[in-house]
Amino acid sequence: MIAIDILRESLHFSETAIPGNVSLLLAVVDHFRGLSVYVLKATFALFEPRLFIVQALLCAGWRWHQRHQPGTTITWVSFRREAAFCLICFIACVGAVGLLKITLQIPRPEYALQHFIPRLSAGDPFGFPSGHAAIAAAVAFVLWRRASTFGRAVLAAMVAWVMTARCIAGLHFPFDVLSGAVIALVTAACISLIYRLWRCNMRSSEHHVV
Repeated sequence: MIAIDILRESLHFSETAIPGNVSLLLAVVDHFRGLSVYVLKATFALFEPRLFIVQALLCAGWRWHQRHQPGTTITWVSFRREAAFCLICFIACVGAVGLLKITLQIPRPEYALQHFIPRLSAGDPFGFPSGHAAIAAAVAFVLWRRASTFGRAVLAAMVAWVMTARCIAGLHFPFDVLSGAVIALVTAACISLIYRLWRCNMRSSEHHVV
């Protein structure tokens, strides 16, 4: 417990001290003041971090479907492989973000700024890093490789919108959402690298056995 407190103190920072962090948040909130709160709620429901299992399985299903080519057979073994990869990526991303949020305990805008009223309420008082932004980035990462050029543009726009929406709702500073997305991308990239190395090792072992 003492070690955690020391780590928290050493890594703790004030979001209000980051240049442009507060002014950008206020500008975004003011610019999109007329946006329906139901649009925000729908966005947040789709990228709710607590639904990461459902999100991972949906991504796995899409990746599995993209593997299909005329004349090829898709087996449940390949689906389980896709599901395992996506689940591990999402678990790692959610875990990394959750650990940082609990450890650092950096407050959301409504607690860090005086007289600031968010458009929506959050379930916890800590905003750094953003779990919703992390989920959006994780979805984009696992789908990116097999997406078309247009699909990749949609994925990039999706991540940008989720990040912006969290700021519009007044639930996160811009630094929160940017950090959440970056942490998820780095984490997922590490998982992907480990997975590829494991697959190569397995194939090599099977070759030697044969």
